[in-house]
Amino acid sequence: NIVLAMEWLAYAGPQVTSILGFQNTEQLTHRVRPHISQAKRNDGQEENKMGSASIAKASWDPKTYLTAEQYKLMSESLALDEILTDAARRMFLERLVCPDV
Repeated sequence: NIVLAMEWLAYAGPQVTSILGFQNTEQLTHRVRPHISQAKRNDGQEENKMGSASIAKASWDPKTYLTAEQYKLMSESLALDEILTDAARRMFLERLVCPDV
């Protein structure tokens, strides 16, 4: 089994090679920096130009658009997701620094 953390894929080459058997991990471990033009986006917070037709603002309060039940369910799911993500990151980093595990 292999657990990878997206933030540290640049360091995952040895694990992917040893566990999955891939020999060329260049695309996986290649770091891409955002272009200057992408960093200076002006997408207008008052008008959502990202494709969502139902939300007028890009920054919005979910309690305004979700029922109490939906909000509770999504909040609990997000909390579980955060816990699982932290566990996966820890497993990845432990395997990175302790290769004999």
